[in-house]
Amino acid sequence: MQQIKLICTDIDGTLLSSQGTISPFDKQMISRSYKELGIPFALVSGRYRGGVTRLADQFDIPCILSCFNGSYIEVDGKVLNEVRIPTSALKTVYPLLKAYDTVPLIFDLNKWYIEDIGPYYDRQIAFSGNTGVVTPFKPLFEQWEQEQYNTYKMLAKSVDENKILELEQVLLTLNLPGIDVFRSSPYILEIVPKGTDKANTVILLAKHFKISTEQVMAFGDFTNDYNMLRVAGVSVAMGNALPSIKAIAKDVTLDNDHSGIGYSIKKYLF
Repeated sequence: MQQIKLICTDIDGTLLSSQGTISPFDKQMISRSYKELGIPFALVSGRYRGGVTRLADQFDIPCILSCFNGSYIEVDGKVLNEVRIPTSALKTVYPLLKAYDTVPLIFDLNKWYIEDIGPYYDRQIAFSGNTGVVTPFKPLFEQWEQEQYNTYKMLAKSVDENKILELEQVLLTLNLPGIDVFRSSPYILEIVPKGTDKANTVILLAKHFKISTEQVMAFGDFTNDYNMLRVAGVSVAMGNALPSIKAIAKDVTLDNDHSGIGYSIKKYLF
């Protein structure tokens, strides 16, 4: 096996425990790998930048930020990659999200938007640590089109897993220009710019650091981590990962409630 020279990890269900915390052992081993071995560390998430930075601030080392599943990548304060979703695509998708009785959210770089205050608003505040902008979306789309402004991502949320599955199949069948869709949890459908894939983070960062993708260690648990794990040379599925993720990973570690990341870093590097 080639020497590991970059560590990439998903956040939710991977780095974060089921209680939404990062274990001290995970922090310790990630920090050791950077301080003692010089291995950069990347947070690779579907979250918006504002939701990733609050986690990066919990580390005592620099963190690479890969947000919106790789549509935005920031290294040492410099933007390495940035792709936005056309407002026209959001206008097309929005009626379908409402027809399937899902709750849409839109994410800018450091802000998020929702149409009504309610349970999803409260959950998003707890999840991201930031208050959102409450506003009707149709006028917002009109404003953005006039300003020629495009944002980064839209979510459809529901407590009904079947609605999310049905909506995903409808959008995939339509094959709308400018967007990709995928589930990042059983209850969340992501609408993102065409070509969005966490695998791109591994490829772009490997190129940036002048290393091979075989020298990247990556951790994940859900379908949106699939290609990232396929590309990384040292792919590790969490113990709580989907069976399909475990099947393509080169190794399976402990679950996210038992410091699976720290355990694997110690196993491979120390």
